[in-house]
Amino acid sequence: MNAYKMLRYNVKEGIFRCKRYWILIVVTLLQCMLAEIQMGYRIDPTANLEYGFFELFLLVFEGAAPYARTGIPTIPYGWLALFAAALFPAFDYMYHDLMQFGVQILTRTERKISWWVSKCLWCLLSALAAYLLILASVLVFCFVERIPLTLQTNPAVLRAFTVTPYYQSNGLTALSIRQTISVILCPLLALMALQLMQMTLSLWCKPLYSFLLTIGLCMLSMAADFTWLFSRMGMVLYHDCFFLDGYSMQMGTVACIAVILLCVAGGGIFFQFYDILPDKEAV
Repeated sequence: MNAYKMLRYNVKEGIFRCKRYWILIVVTLLQCMLAEIQMGYRIDPTANLEYGFFELFLLVFEGAAPYARTGIPTIPYGWLALFAAALFPAFDYMYHDLMQFGVQILTRTERKISWWVSKCLWCLLSALAAYLLILASVLVFCFVERIPLTLQTNPAVLRAFTVTPYYQSNGLTALSIRQTISVILCPLLALMALQLMQMTLSLWCKPLYSFLLTIGLCMLSMAADFTWLFSRMGMVLYHDCFFLDGYSMQMGTVACIAVILLCVAGGGIFFQFYDILPDKEAV
C-alpha cells in the first residue's frame, strides 16, 4: 500500500467514520451560548450595539489572561473544553491502528517512514476537520440566533473587548482583511501543533497519557504567555493584534510550525526503531 492509499484509508477511518466529532459539535454550541451570555456583560445592553460572527468567534476562542499578569488563577472552562473536544476524536486512532491493521501493513513493507508520514498528514487533516466543524457550528448558531454572518467588526464592540487592566490596548477599532484571516487561522495552527504533538507522544506512552499531557500544556498556557506556550495561539483575544503587549502572533506561528516539524522529524526517526510486534496493553 503506497502513501496515498494509506492516507485515504486514514481519512476514511479516522475522520469520516469517527463518531466522536458529535461531541465537538455539542461543546461548540454550548460555548457559543456561553459567549452570547458573556456578550451581555462585555457590552452595554442599553447601547443596542450590533455584533456579528467575528465578534462571537473572538469570545468563543477568547481564553483568559494569564495568571502571571492577573495574579488570579482563571480557568476558561469553555475554551479548555472546546480544545479538549477537538483533540479527543483522534487521540488514540494511530495507536489502535498500529496494533491492528497497521501491523499488517508494516510487516509487509520496510518503508516505515511512509506509514509515519501518512499518519502525520492525517493528523493535520484531522485537526483541520475539527476546526472547520467548529466554525460551521458557530455559523449555524449565528444563523439560528439571527446574528449577522459578517467578518467586519463593530468598533464600539471591539473597544469593549479590549478594556482590561492587564494589557495595553493598541486602540484598534477595525481589522484589515489580512489581520482578520490571521486571527481566524491562529486557533487552527495551535490545534494542528497540539494534535501532532499528542500523536507523537503516544509513541512513548499510552494515548490517554499523551492526551492528558497535551491538555496539561493547554492549562499551563493559562499561567503565562511565553512564546513556547504555543497553545496561547488559540486564545485570540489576547494577541498583539489587539494589545501592544499581547502574545506575539508572529512568534507563536514560528513556535507552532517548529513543533509540527519537530514532531514529524523526531517521531519519524524514533519510529524507524519502534518495535511493532510485541502485544501491548490496550488503553
